[in-house]
Amino acid sequence: MELQFRQAPSELAAVQTRAVPISHLNVTATAIGSAQTLFSVRENVTLEIKRLSVVNTTGTAATLSLYSVPSGGSAGVSNAELVGYSVPANTAVDLTDIIGGLYAPLTTLEVFSGTSGALTVHGWGEEIL
Repeated sequence: MELQFRQAPSELAAVQTRAVPISHLNVTATAIGSAQTLFSVRENVTLEIKRLSVVNTTGTAATLSLYSVPSGGSAGVSNAELVGYSVPANTAVDLTDIIGGLYAPLTTLEVFSGTSGALTVHGWGEEIL
């Protein structure tokens, strides 16, 4: 079976992307109701997380919860990415393979920890224009 194109492959529009930082956020929120915004996806773009990591700067394990909250929504079980993920003491963990995917326009990534000030989250992504 031969593939047929309506346009020649060389005439297809290239997808435009733009790298964006997910700035360092020291997580001080300790409950879902006070979750902090890690990143907000801009209007009319989709975000693909390319790298996301967390570092625990304390001598004891701390937990991280992360939610991808749609526009107008709130953090909850229906949009949980990580819930109570244990980050060992004095350790950095790459979360890229655990979470990720594509995030719709106006989605916010929200985080909280079981221990205020123990965790710092950061990374980068690509906006698909």
